[in-house]
Order: sequence, then C-alpha cells, then structure tokens
Amino acid sequence: MNRIIIKDLPKFSTKEEIEKEFSKHGTITDIYMLRNSRNNRNTFRRVCFVGYGTSEEAKVAVEYRNNSMFCNHKIRVELCTKEETKESKKPLNQHKLSSSERQAYYNREFYITNLQEISTAAIESELNKIGKLEQIEECEKGIRVKFEKRECALDFYKNCKVICGRRINIKIFDDTRSAIDTSHYSTLFFDFQMVLSTLTNKSRENLLQSKSNVGISVSLAETDLVQKTKHFLAENGIDLNSAPVRDKSALIVRSADLLGVLDQISCKFTTSVAPSGALAILHFENEKEAAATQKQLNLKRHKNGIVYAEYSLKGTSTKSVSETISPEKPSQTKLIVKNLPFQATKSEVSKLFGCFTKVVDVRIPQKEDGTARGFCFITVESTGAVDHLIDVLGVSTHLYGRRLILERALK
Repeated sequence: MNRIIIKDLPKFSTKEEIEKEFSKHGTITDIYMLRNSRNNRNTFRRVCFVGYGTSEEAKVAVEYRNNSMFCNHKIRVELCTKEETKESKKPLNQHKLSSSERQAYYNREFYITNLQEISTAAIESELNKIGKLEQIEECEKGIRVKFEKRECALDFYKNCKVICGRRINIKIFDDTRSAIDTSHYSTLFFDFQMVLSTLTNKSRENLLQSKSNVGISVSLAETDLVQKTKHFLAENGIDLNSAPVRDKSALIVRSADLLGVLDQISCKFTTSVAPSGALAILHFENEKEAAATQKQLNLKRHKNGIVYAEYSLKGTSTKSVSETISPEKPSQTKLIVKNLPFQATKSEVSKLFGCFTKVVDVRIPQKEDGTARGFCFITVESTGAVDHLIDVLGVSTHLYGRRLILERALK
C-alpha cells in the first residue's frame, strides 16, 4: 500500500506544513485531511492521509515518523491496510453481480481520472499487480485501460480505490462514446455572455430591445461565432474531428472578457487570439506552467461570466471536414432535429433553418395533450442542403438554451 495515515496531528496543522515535512521521504501524490462536517464547522479532525509514489517510500515514512514529534505534538504514523471482505474470498458468481459489475466484467475497459502528474509507466506498473493489461492509453484528464482477464477487471472495479498513493475515480468505458466526451464542455461551446461580447454595440442593443425572435437571433449569432472559430482553429492546425490527443503545453481559453483573463496569467506564454475576441490559444514553455494556468482559470467566475480553459488538441492536420473522404450517404432530403425546446414554434424553426437553405416543410410531432415531443422533422430541397445544415447548425448551436442535435432522418 502506498498510503499512510497520520494521527494525533495538531488542530492548527496545514496541508503545506504536512507536505513540507513528509515530502522528505519521497514524492507525495496526494494529501487528504479529515474534517468535521457536522454543524458546518469544518474543523480538522487531526487525522491525515498521505499518498506516495511507491510502497517503499511509504514504508520509510512510517519507519522514521511513527511516534515522532510534529509541531511539539507526538504523532502516530501507520500504513493504510486493505481490508478483505468475506465476499472477496468467495468464488465468482456471475448471477449475483450488479448491473455495473456485470458491465465491468464483460467490458474489461475503464476510464480512470484524478491521476495528474503521475507517469503512465508508474500507473501501468501498479495496475499490472492486479492483472495483466491489454491496453493502456492516455486520454484527456485521465487514463484508459483494458485488462486481459475479466476476473482481474472485476477485481479492479470493486476493490481498487488508490493508485500510486492517490484516490482515483473509475468509470466503465463505453465503446459508443469516445474519451473526449468526458470533458464538461465542448471547445466550441460559447455561453450567452460570450455571444453578446462578439456583437457590435448597435447589434447588441437591437437584439436586447427586440421583443420577437430573440432566440433565433441569438442562435444565428452563436452559429456565426462557431463557424468563425472552427476556421480559426483549422488555420492554427487544430482539427476537432481528429483523435483526442491533447497538447499538455497549450491551452484553449474562452471568455467574454478575454483580455482581462489573460492579464491574470503570471507565467510567460505566446497567444493567438481569434477574430471574435472570445477565444485564444496559449502556448507555454512547459507542461507544468500550462497545468498551473489551467487549474487557475478553468470554470472560474470572471465579472459576469465563466472562464473555460482546456488543453488544446495536437495539430496534425489542417484539412477541413469537407476535404476528408467519407462513406457514401443515402440520398435523403429530410433531417431530424432532436432536443428541440418545447416552446419553439414551427415558424421559428423554419426561419432559423431558412437562413441557410430553402425549407420545404417543418413537422413538429405532438403528444395527445397538444404539447411538443421535443423533436421535429425538416424537409429541404436537396441532399447537399442536409449536409450543409448538419455541418453548420449541428456543431454547437443552441435554441432557447438547448443544444440542437441534427441527424439524417431514416426512411
């Protein structure tokens, strides 16, 4: 076990003091201080867990620190032990597995997070103690692993809580979703404040004072912003449709007040700002500075909006989506729009899509009580128009706060 437990610490102890003292025995990967949550007092319970990179470092820390003095207090230091339950000793019975355990047993593939700054080699070495790995791959904000044997995969899912001394989060990897989908926000997502910031003062005033078709106007402004951003990223060698390989020394930052956000960064970097002024690509001298900046800015509130900072994709190709070879698509002039807002009317949908092509018909299915079912069918004049609508409006266009999902309608 790579974790130790420290007891009888002073109540005034800080995380920095503990890290400074116990880092003398090895590389610390995690520090967790127990706190009393009763009555919202949040007082320190004088117990702390410290994780090390290897079990040898943890044993050395216990040997030197147990029954020693820390800030004039005698402390007790012990190795964390893994308790074996009666169920773990029983032979495997597939019929008594839960649905998630059964999925873990047959998939054998997992997505692990909270392993920042720990090398893939160290993670692989730790996991091989549980069972031989068939595959290990670094993804955005985590590691994707696959075990050779199903029994090892189930044992990992049920019993493994710590890797290299750090508490981990485990999700069963779903083949129908890529690892990039675990990110909270899409690179091409712009909130309402960002969309407004890209408009001229006159256009912004007209939009806010308008009492009709406000939702359509905002959707069109957002669509224009997304298309310009896609073109800007392509010019900088970033293909959003490529494999999700992240560049840990570069960040993509989005904010309504981008210049104000960039002023908060203390380390050196080079930047490329999109013409919209709502997005920028930052290149740092090393991965450590990029990680510190990402932690400083990401999902933090700035003025009236939120700052989004994520690692950039490695630019390996500058080809656009239209230049890539794609399989033949059926000749269909009808598409389905999912996640449609219930308050959206037929005329609003027709006006939004009519800005990009000629709309022949719009049909919004309804329930028995007359309310919309949350999707609609749109018929256009040609199959090329269907492709164009999916490419333009199907990326990250929102209508009344809902992201529209466009697909070809099945015959």
